[in-house]
Amino acid sequence: MLLTTQQFMRLGGESWDRSFTIRVGKRARAIHEELLGREPKKVRPSVRGAYRNKVGLYPCGVLEQAYRQVRAEDLERGGISIACPEDSETEVRNEAG
Repeated sequence: MLLTTQQFMRLGGESWDRSFTIRVGKRARAIHEELLGREPKKVRPSVRGAYRNKVGLYPCGVLEQAYRQVRAEDLERGGISIACPEDSETEVRNEAG
């Protein structure tokens, strides 16, 4: 199944900040090119999308791998840049302490 980074985020029930989303997208693009030897397919993010602002479509496994790598880097640095609607209190506590 091919997904955009936004669709992948919604499937996980999370809300990522903009920088985290961008880093996952860039990592997914690099992994996609490494594994498949070509750039990912581009689509408009919505039905009413303008000519610009196309986004990449990635296999779910590529997005999972990119997410895990970026998340691991964030944890190493001590920053948390995602919030789960159900666990928002937990995320805030982890970020503060």
